[in-house]
Amino acid sequence: MADIKVSLHDAQMEIFKSPARFKVVSAGRRFGKSRLAAWVLLIKALQSKSKDVFYVGPTFQQSKDIMWAHLVVSGLIPSPGPVGTLI
Repeated sequence: MADIKVSLHDAQMEIFKSPARFKVVSAGRRFGKSRLAAWVLLIKALQSKSKDVFYVGPTFQQSKDIMWAHLVVSGLIPSPGPVGTLI
């Protein structure tokens, strides 16, 4: 398997490398919590046999609005066509 270059700033990388099972992040807006979560989702999916990972938010729509855009912009998933997204 090819190596993946995870591009995170120092504070994000500290959280990413933490061996803690549950990571609680107290950070303000624009810290990059969603971007960090996108990378964690990708890495966990690649490590998992089932490839199932979950991003949970207060509502389905909020979760989709937040994470889908990060995954597309980051190039982690292909941009959907004009028809929409498959979830």
